[in-house]
Amino acid sequence: MDVSSLKPGEDFDDLKPSCIIFICTFDPFGKKLYRYTFEERCLEWDFPLGDETKKLFLSTKGKNKDEVPQELIHFLEYIEESTDEYVAAVEEESISRLHTRVTELKKRREMEARYMTFEELLRSREKEGRAAGLEEGKAAGLEEGKAAGLAEAILELLEEAGTVPEALKEKILAEKDVELLKKWNRLAAKATRIEKFTENM
Repeated sequence: MDVSSLKPGEDFDDLKPSCIIFICTFDPFGKKLYRYTFEERCLEWDFPLGDETKKLFLSTKGKNKDEVPQELIHFLEYIEESTDEYVAAVEEESISRLHTRVTELKKRREMEARYMTFEELLRSREKEGRAAGLEEGKAAGLEEGKAAGLAEAILELLEEAGTVPEALKEKILAEKDVELLKKWNRLAAKATRIEKFTENM
């Protein structure tokens, strides 16, 4: 944290005071305090480092109301009870402003959640569409592969019966109906002459 607070070439003394605040809905140290403040100190001689760095632990379970500002107590109570009724009961401007801001953020988050749900729905539909398209594509590819394989097999059988005319080759290779090609394959297996096969097609 300190590294990002200083620009290259700046001295350690140029560090601004920093404070890390933890807000707890439990008592982190069991002393029943609303606020615990820690500073960097030398353990050997018990003196502060003087870097003005603090860690504050704020607890909603504190009991020392006479030792901390009323505003802090109201803030910590609001953490536990963020309701319109509580805000109206304490009648404190800072809590009222905080509650207004929290309410606005909650509404915005609800809208974001709805928007994200809608976006997820669109993405889901898009994925389903892609998956269906892929399946259709695979099925079509398999059919085309079968058709091409059968066409090649038919031509090989026909070549044993004689020279296959180019027009017949093109017709067989262009055919995509697997069932028809199976029929032609059976005819080609029995054919002794190309002319006979062409007649029976």
